[in-house]
Amino acid sequence: MARRVMTFCLTYFYWLVFFILTRLLFVVYNWAEAAPLSWMDRIAIFTHGLILDLSAAGYLMLLPGLLVMVSGFMRRQFYPVFLRIYSLIGLIGMGLAAVADMVLYGYWGFRLDITPLLYLKTPGEALASIAWWEVALPLAIGVALVAGFDWLLRRVVLPFTRGWMVNYFRVPIVFLVLTLALLLPIRGGLGVAPNNLGRVYFHENAFANHAAINLPWNIVYSLTKQQAMHCSYHFMDTDKAQAMVEALYPVEGAPEPVLKTTRPNILIIILESFASQVVAAVGGEANVTPQFNQLASEGILFTNFYASGDRTDKSIVPILSGYPSLPQSQIIKYPRKVQHLPMLYKDLNAVGYRTGFYYGGEIDFANLKAYLVINRVDTIVSMADFPSTNYNAKWGVHDHIMFERLLEDLEKTPQPFGYVFLTLSSHEPFDVPGCREFIGTTRADKYRNAVFYADSCLGEFIRRAQKSTWWSKTLIVLVPDHGVRFIGHLPNHAIVKFQIPMLWLGGALQKRGIRIAKYAAQNDLPVTLLRQLQISNPAYRFGKDILDPRSRSFAFYTFNNGFGLLNETTKLVYNNTTGQYIITEGLGPTLPAEAGTALLQVLSADFSRR
Repeated sequence: MARRVMTFCLTYFYWLVFFILTRLLFVVYNWAEAAPLSWMDRIAIFTHGLILDLSAAGYLMLLPGLLVMVSGFMRRQFYPVFLRIYSLIGLIGMGLAAVADMVLYGYWGFRLDITPLLYLKTPGEALASIAWWEVALPLAIGVALVAGFDWLLRRVVLPFTRGWMVNYFRVPIVFLVLTLALLLPIRGGLGVAPNNLGRVYFHENAFANHAAINLPWNIVYSLTKQQAMHCSYHFMDTDKAQAMVEALYPVEGAPEPVLKTTRPNILIIILESFASQVVAAVGGEANVTPQFNQLASEGILFTNFYASGDRTDKSIVPILSGYPSLPQSQIIKYPRKVQHLPMLYKDLNAVGYRTGFYYGGEIDFANLKAYLVINRVDTIVSMADFPSTNYNAKWGVHDHIMFERLLEDLEKTPQPFGYVFLTLSSHEPFDVPGCREFIGTTRADKYRNAVFYADSCLGEFIRRAQKSTWWSKTLIVLVPDHGVRFIGHLPNHAIVKFQIPMLWLGGALQKRGIRIAKYAAQNDLPVTLLRQLQISNPAYRFGKDILDPRSRSFAFYTFNNGFGLLNETTKLVYNNTTGQYIITEGLGPTLPAEAGTALLQVLSADFSRR
């Protein structure tokens, strides 16, 4: 038994050493990229990368673990032969990938994934720009790597496979437990968010983050996401689609100024699941959000505002990068694509803002950490910054605790600041503390109760913020991440499901008590906000200035393989699977039916190119 356990543990450690060494070779080979980093940053590449190394090693040990379990029933041992062949196949495959990765990184600027592999269909073109000597050295390194680790396996690991005895009970039970235990490093722990690329992103330097990625893990991950990474919708001639999209975003004039200063402090509070259905200020149910309803009369309320998608990971990027959600892909899951997006944080940093992001849950959720690190956010606060006694929600730290921390930190933050807070407590399972305003047991009643609690936290925060030193120079933007479907058991595509309220508040406003009825969506927020700051960035090509009288009134949203396009007179909802419209109301020249398919076609083409 002991020799089997030792073999299992040594094999797992063997693969970890392989991953660490190949990362070291990658860093050394691309030393020009690593040279600007400090020694502490170079060490951090390996400590952060260990998360995915443990995961990849766990995957590699699943089959060996199951076969060791079976070996307890057999007198003739097959395991040494299997382990040698299995390891050689793995070493050759991963060694070749490591060699290609070392060379290609200097050309591509990202780690090997499915994208370069597509060029294997035309290897001549792929290798045309690479000199022979650039291939010879890495190939020699690859051969040495495979030979060295094969020798290491034979000398260190395989000797422990000798003398295994038949054992019908203990061996199967012990190795079933050990193999199942591999799910812990594979998943990356017991938290809500499983392993993703964002977990190893830790630095504003792109190479540092890229070097921390486990190469085999990244390749397999990109293969599983191949279809989503290269989504494409084609409905019409490309030039025609582009012309229709340009008509949706005409050259704009001067926006109506609503701020007292062009350099206000900015605090965007993203309200989890605050659907318009429960906000009386925009026609929803009474008594669920009394604080928001009262605040609505004190600022600028956008009454025909829509979520770009139906989940948080589909809404963060529209809110902060002005990039609409796609039906079956979330660009935030692909750090290589995200790094080419415009970003509010970048624009604010460029004019001297201190930036921050607060979230009471796991910051690794849906590659959120990578998205923030890539965009050089100065301060990131998450559940990891709180003692475990504060983890009193399934998803993390409740809103009242996070609002308290935010208030304390903003008093000490240099101005101007640009901060974002993503709330948490109104997310399922709606286990809010000490709040029983709605006593029903249905999902909808639990949701109402959680929203009421989150709304009360928001109201208390605003009241205390109004007494702060920074309030008079601050714009607060309240914008939900998405709506919900279980109020009324709505179909997934329902227009009302995507309607959300947006409210601008704060001492920096020079106009109050205004209601804006123009149709708009989350991806219009960055352009609208930046133009109030007199900052222009043409990279936000899929957003408009809501406050500009010349901008078009329309909103675009996506659901699972479909989209909606609407304005005051037209309501269009299209199902990509059937190729048919689900809803067609008020068709007319102000918003032609083809405008939605044109926008989806241009957007998906842009996504695939990034």
